[in-house]
Amino acid sequence: MLSEKKILSGFPGLDQKLNSIRAGDNIVFRVLDLEFFRFFAKSFVEQAKLADRPVHYIRFGSHKSMLKDLDNVIVHKMDPSVGFESFTVNLYKIIMDTKREAFFIFDNISILGEYWNTDLMLGNFFQVTCPFLTEMEDVAIFPLRRGSHSYDCIDQIRQSVQIFLDIVYSQSSYYLTPLKVQDRYNGEMFLTHRLDADMSFVPLTYSTSLAKYYRAVNESGPGEQLQDAWDRFFLEVQMNYANRINTKHYHKKMCSMLMTENPRMQDLILNHFKTRDYLSLQSRIIGTGKIGGKACGMLTARKIIQDHCPEVAAHFEPHDSYYIGSDIYYTFIIYNQFWNLWLDHHADMEDMELAQQIGQRIMEGEFPPTIRIQFKRLLDYYGTSPIIVRSSSFLEDGFGNAFAGKYESVFCVGGNTMEERLNQFEQAIRIVYASTVSPSALEYRRRRNLLDSDEQMALLVQRVSGSRLDHYYFPMAAGVGYSYNNYPWSSQLDPNAGMLRLVAGLGTRAVDRTPGDYPRLVSLDKPTFQTHSSLKDRHKFSQHYMDVLDTEKKALVRSAWKSYTRISCHGRRSCYIPMILKRSRCCAAVDNTGRSFLLTVASSYQTKRSSPACRRCC
Repeated sequence: MLSEKKILSGFPGLDQKLNSIRAGDNIVFRVLDLEFFRFFAKSFVEQAKLADRPVHYIRFGSHKSMLKDLDNVIVHKMDPSVGFESFTVNLYKIIMDTKREAFFIFDNISILGEYWNTDLMLGNFFQVTCPFLTEMEDVAIFPLRRGSHSYDCIDQIRQSVQIFLDIVYSQSSYYLTPLKVQDRYNGEMFLTHRLDADMSFVPLTYSTSLAKYYRAVNESGPGEQLQDAWDRFFLEVQMNYANRINTKHYHKKMCSMLMTENPRMQDLILNHFKTRDYLSLQSRIIGTGKIGGKACGMLTARKIIQDHCPEVAAHFEPHDSYYIGSDIYYTFIIYNQFWNLWLDHHADMEDMELAQQIGQRIMEGEFPPTIRIQFKRLLDYYGTSPIIVRSSSFLEDGFGNAFAGKYESVFCVGGNTMEERLNQFEQAIRIVYASTVSPSALEYRRRRNLLDSDEQMALLVQRVSGSRLDHYYFPMAAGVGYSYNNYPWSSQLDPNAGMLRLVAGLGTRAVDRTPGDYPRLVSLDKPTFQTHSSLKDRHKFSQHYMDVLDTEKKALVRSAWKSYTRISCHGRRSCYIPMILKRSRCCAAVDNTGRSFLLTVASSYQTKRSSPACRRCC
């Protein structure tokens, strides 16, 4: 609710037409040239000084100052390149430290969209900043560059501010059209006005004067774009690439927008990625923003293998992952109106009670309609195939910070209808988002001195590789590789050769430590070496359960290897295949010595026929 305190603007005619500016008003001037804004800002600032209101200038642009005279003006220099969260938090601190009923003037606010590469985050900035300025009963004026932003962004800004003014200049005359004036009204308020030499605002009521105004509007260009700045940039790259115009100069910006700004990682990416790789990645991003550390690392590793080990890359499945951009994370928080709670948590990251409240709000949150439409496009692509929603935060899988097991990954087994699949998918996203404030994740960040780092959560969405047997779905074998073997069980093993943890079924048991159940450990320099010497230990420290997806229960379940089918491998040894796998072509088995290894079955196993041929893979 706006205050009833009336504030003078320095333009008596404008005060009359707008029924006065009020304490707590946020005012946007949409202009083609920043000089048009400076004309109005000068009178606003002079009037604020006369009223003994402190004037604060938020300076972040490289353009010349909005004010010629900075006497008695407090200048705050800020850096938008630190990112949305840090920039917003720093601005909050400035506003908090000022006296109430202050006057704020901002640099060209369109610059923020350029730094953050998308209109979405500019709209989010207004949504979180303007209510706070209103609460403090401050008056703030913002210049916005005409024709630089999408209609959706302009609409988001217009909803956030109290007054939105469109300014056009032609033939030595200023034309002002109020597009929004909140909680006040008079009969001529929303007409276009011309500012005359005597500083009076004259409404345009005749066709001849309106014709001059619209001619000036047409010369100024459109007030908004049909596309977000993000989409316009990539459309430009696509057109140049299609016309075989050199696009290499776009690579670093695309890398920063889509993947990472870490110098070491950027060097790797820029040495291997081509324009088509960036464009292919962008086409698979839901929303805007970066894809996060995990996704970035996986794509880079895949590209390096394709370039240097094509014989290995030939066995890869086609790349069909999707990514939910990091901007959606903050958009979700802002859309569900708990950004202030998020900032309170940011000020004290070790407050577990606040973290718990945020986790609860995340689990109760809804996604914006425009984002839900994009989710449906993703789900249409995968159909009823099981997918997994994986965390891919900014800090995750970075140099020195693995975050292994700190954030959630959630399987979506599918559903019969789009609505059922959409609800399951959105719930999976909420669970991963909520894991950012879990006690284990916050403790990990505390121990690594990362509590003050900007940790946005992007998401990696992958199709689950596997086969369907009855109502079960799972891969025959899965595992995780390490570049260093921390547990060399023999002096003959080289820790620098790395190791694998292999399991039957889903790879969850290879990643997570499960009491009483053990994966098959393989040292890459000597893969046939046994972990344990005695038969008893081989049986005890082997895999007894496997994780599979149950398509009837729509859930991840644990399946016990309770019964086995016995087969012989070329007469050399007897092997026991879990019954759940007996119709598969590739399976995990345990031989009669207790030694775990992988089998590739040449034909479907049938108990009344000859034993299938098999080979040991590791």
